[in-house]
Amino acid sequence: MAGIITISPGHDASYPWRQIGTSAEPGKPAQAGAGYYLSPAEKGGEPPGRWQGGGVADLGFCEGQVIEREVFERLYGKFLDPRDPTGQTRLGRAPQQFRSAEEIYAVLVALEPEATAERRAQLMIEAKSQVRTPVQYFDATFSVSKSITLLHASAMVNAASAASAGDLEAVGYWEQAADDVWKCIQAGNRSALEYLQREAGYTRSGYHGRQAGGAATGRWEDAHGFVVGSFAQHTSRDGDPQLHIHNLILNRVMRERDGAYRTLDSRALHEHRGAAAAIATLVMESGLSREFGTGWVGRADGHGREVRGVSRELMEEFSSRRQSISALTERLAAEFEAQHGRAPDARALGALRQWANHASRRGKGHEPLDLAAEARRWAAQARAGEAGALEPVMAGVTSRRGAASPVPAEPRPIWELTPDQQGDLMAQALARVQAAQPAWRKADLIRHLGELLPDDVACRDDAAAAGLLVDLADRVLAGGAGPHVLALEAPEWPRVPESLRRADGRSIYRPHSGMRYAAYEQLLMEERLA
Repeated sequence: MAGIITISPGHDASYPWRQIGTSAEPGKPAQAGAGYYLSPAEKGGEPPGRWQGGGVADLGFCEGQVIEREVFERLYGKFLDPRDPTGQTRLGRAPQQFRSAEEIYAVLVALEPEATAERRAQLMIEAKSQVRTPVQYFDATFSVSKSITLLHASAMVNAASAASAGDLEAVGYWEQAADDVWKCIQAGNRSALEYLQREAGYTRSGYHGRQAGGAATGRWEDAHGFVVGSFAQHTSRDGDPQLHIHNLILNRVMRERDGAYRTLDSRALHEHRGAAAAIATLVMESGLSREFGTGWVGRADGHGREVRGVSRELMEEFSSRRQSISALTERLAAEFEAQHGRAPDARALGALRQWANHASRRGKGHEPLDLAAEARRWAAQARAGEAGALEPVMAGVTSRRGAASPVPAEPRPIWELTPDQQGDLMAQALARVQAAQPAWRKADLIRHLGELLPDDVACRDDAAAAGLLVDLADRVLAGGAGPHVLALEAPEWPRVPESLRRADGRSIYRPHSGMRYAAYEQLLMEERLA
């Protein structure tokens, strides 16, 4: 899709400043704005983070408030309540403490007192592999496609050229264009966070083991107010233009029943990741279509859309990070095959790709990020290659008009789905999700709906875009796509009283996630085969 979301556990509260190059200057704007890209006074790293989420107000923060490093590290490192001036109150339990690699190594060596130097080196490697670290937050990173990033990069390059020529009016125009691209991305990011809070905002309580009779005794309770530190980023770790936002979701949420802070049940985050990405992408694409008249074209792999008019060669020119991961993955796959005598299957290949991603990562360092200098370097790189120049991209694929803009392209129509198109989309999505897996979840259906959207579809506003895919999914589950859909869950028995139900109407003793569905025809076919 034109946007993806990855979720990974976080253990280092100083990560935004040590690894992704976030500025420590509290006065800098959190998003790009007129004068941000080219003003020397604003250099010093990526923009500082901002607080987001329904739970930040309970901790004394305002939505959109600039994050202070000291406060953030106390909260994310030790779960210390920022409202307590003494710094003694914690939000729930303190982070778990685990043995270090040195402590584990000492135990292993004591068990093998005659170990050789070579064996001791092996034991140290084994000790490091056994180290556990507490999960203090979850990094839900929203990354946009290279075609959208290059829209923004094109505007930056044009602003830098106009600044060199002394054309301040053109500088203002192109900087505003770059800022508006960011606003569309951030609107999609907010929609994804709102969806995740609604669908994955739960905590577990009670004992989640099993009784002798096999009945689950734990409870899943409402906790829909996330505390999120969002950090906007302009570049990849290899220095290529790559717009993305790190959303660090605190691993503490306030339980709505009593206001106590508990650990976030992260399983639903992963379950709804693809659906959240589809919603964020549609909101972002609709915003870009309304603002710029951007056209879209389906990807060759069938997973979403790209900006029409941005060449594949230009996107590949600035995808060195992806290429480095792919090269390392191929080398690891060859080593796997040599060791095991067979090629890695899909599961093993996914693990190798993830390992390659982490192994090839490097921090952005502490050098000031000069976006104007980066824009000039990107422009020179594009001209030196065979993919074409960056400067014409923004003007060539959009219909944005302005006093300083070049002759714009013809405006492209922006239209919403007709009833017939909605019916076709629902039928296609149901067929695809049912073909992919015999039993599926609503979140899986939402993801497929997003991938199958027709080219150039756009919604009238952000709210309509955020609700479209969820509404279509609900209609599919109600039989609106034609085939009857059944929920694969046993009826509740005994029925619990209303006081033991969550806001979604389900019993607190049933998981909030994991409800699976199947088309009636699928079940009939399986029955005949059996």
